Amino acid sequence: MKGDDKQIVCILCVRRSGSTLLKALLGVAEDVSHIPEVFLCELDWSSKERETTIGYLENLAPERIVVIKNVIWPEYPLDLKNILCLKPRVIFLRRDVVRSAMSLVKVGEDNHSTIKFESWDEAKDHWMGGNEIILRFIEESGILHFNVKYEDIVMDSINTTREVFEFIGSRRKDGTSIYCNNYGWKWGTDDGGELIKTLKVQKNKKPITIPMEVLEKWEKNRELMELRKKLGYRTSFLQLVR
Repeated sequence: MKGDDKQIVCILCVRRSGSTLLKALLGVAEDVSHIPEVFLCELDWSSKERETTIGYLENLAPERIVVIKNVIWPEYPLDLKNILCLKPRVIFLRRDVVRSAMSLVKVGEDNHSTIKFESWDEAKDHWMGGNEIILRFIEESGILHFNVKYEDIVMDSINTTREVFEFIGSRRKDGTSIYCNNYGWKWGTDDGGELIKTLKVQKNKKPITIPMEVLEKWEKNRELMELRKKLGYRTSFLQLVR
């Protein structure tokens, strides 16, 4: 299946936002792909090779809808304007900074990441930089997109995935909280942790480990708090730990 029959969907997010989980949930639909992460920054987007790149991406899977997750690294930014030629439907997946920072630091400690975060502030800056890149791209391009919170996937996966299926044009009408693994997840291309391998959406029961003095400092960071509001997060950090 090629060309006009295909629909490419791009999940744009910062690392540790739940993209492996969302991609797996969407993959339960018969007309939606479930493939490993594709490193779009490594592809040739020049005018000479653009059609070849588009064809390559469309044929990564036999399903009509090809879902590609693109994790944004502010340290190694991809020019997101390159994906406009794909005429994709974009899912902007976001997760609040507290849990994202905790996960970023934890993964670095476990030697699963090529980037180590030496402090909570480094993880916070990574989160801010990535989300700002995505927001700027969406605002400047006006691209068709759908906002999804990781927290909504965890708390109400059935309704959240049902809405996403509708947005991407899948024939599936029902949402889901379970998924399958048709290839081996591993660090470097997907989440390789044990939680994702349970094949069912799990609520995060881990306590917040970021020190109170750090959260109090973040609460006074106007730029951070404004970005959180843009992403739909208005609860104060101090309320989160109560």
